[in-house]
Amino acid sequence: MTESDTRKSFLISNLLSADTSLETEDDEEETIS
Repeated sequence: MTESDTRKSFLISNLLSADTSLETEDDEEETIS
């Protein structure tokens, strides 16, 4: 993976985590680990 690919994946996962946490905050800890 290139650096830009890693950044994209990181940003995408952050966006997905943000969307999920808005709906169910209880899942936040599970997503991080």
